[in-house]
Amino acid sequence: MGALVYWFASRRHFTPGPLVELAVAGALIASLAAPAGLNAITTPGAVLLTGMLLAGSRQGSLVGNALSAAPLVSVGRLSYSLYLWHWPALIIGKWTIGTSALAVCLCLLVGFVLACLSYWLVERPIRTLRHSVLSALAVVCLLGALWPAFYFTSTIAPAQAQSANNFLPAMFKVPPPPAMARG
Repeated sequence: MGALVYWFASRRHFTPGPLVELAVAGALIASLAAPAGLNAITTPGAVLLTGMLLAGSRQGSLVGNALSAAPLVSVGRLSYSLYLWHWPALIIGKWTIGTSALAVCLCLLVGFVLACLSYWLVERPIRTLRHSVLSALAVVCLLGALWPAFYFTSTIAPAQAQSANNFLPAMFKVPPPPAMARG
């Protein structure tokens, strides 16, 4: 959905002014801070607002300048690795060190370090390889190295975990929904 909004807005040369950019950014932040019960509304809204914000962000615009800041560009380069590593770090951390705020911060830091390592040691070298025997060998070695993680997550971890559904409520202290009254 976000890609469609971006495509449509970029074809129409959608260039909002600074006030519109601030309004869309404010609405996006507000949608992310909305109560959990409104997820069915806020999630598509956040996707649409993000698409609008990215479509309208041109070089020199308020949003374009903010998104081209060095720290955000660095996080953008790591985004796929961060996507891959944040949940495993949080889940393994839950099983080993708990769900306190300090433990969650430590798990996120570990996930960030793993993302940096996989970006520098896996993603960048693979991007520079040409399709050859060497790249095929790299993929085979990578899959062989990841096999213990696949084995752990498919056999050992499920046997030790009570339920993955209990992770977020315990982590963020979200109370369970009230029981439905029968009658």
